[in-house]
Amino acid sequence: MTEEKAARDLALFVKTILERKVHDPVVLAVGKLTSIADYFIICGGRSNRQVAAIAEHVEVSLKKRGVRPLSVEGAKDGQWALLDYGDVIIHVFFETAREFYDLEGLWADAPRVDISDHIREAEKAVRSGDAALSGDAVRSGDLDEADDGMEDDGIEDGGIEDDGFEDDDIEDDDMEDDGFEDDDIQDDDEEDAP
Repeated sequence: MTEEKAARDLALFVKTILERKVHDPVVLAVGKLTSIADYFIICGGRSNRQVAAIAEHVEVSLKKRGVRPLSVEGAKDGQWALLDYGDVIIHVFFETAREFYDLEGLWADAPRVDISDHIREAEKAVRSGDAALSGDAVRSGDLDEADDGMEDDGIEDGGIEDDGFEDDDIEDDDMEDDGFEDDDIQDDDEEDAP
């Protein structure tokens, strides 16, 4: 990929993630360190639902522009969504997963790409109400109260997240019993014995 095309493509990806209220977007130029991609875009969401919504928005928006991912992983779980576009891999993390996996630390030798112009452009669009560019908002400091595009469910940031499983009152004792007793197991030879 030529540098000019790479910069143009990268700008499209960055603008697309900034159309949602992403937390702390970072772009790493990893092309000289690995052959799997030229860039990693790393950003976060404050809930697993927001992570899933960001990943879905990126995938749908880029498809409308004719850009399809090679692979999408983890988008429904909302902990770590990975959207692989070949030369660009987008990682959308729930905050605690981002801290745990620490891709920025793992790829510390990769230079950071300055996206401050893109962030300023998105902030300006939010202030002017240009929905076509701004989408919902970008969280880069002073836009915390902007709409994140998600229905208000009464859960505050930092609250306990739903794990997706209903409480079904299973007790630990029930989980330890495998339903088999050693006395019930017989070898085929023992059945035939007189």
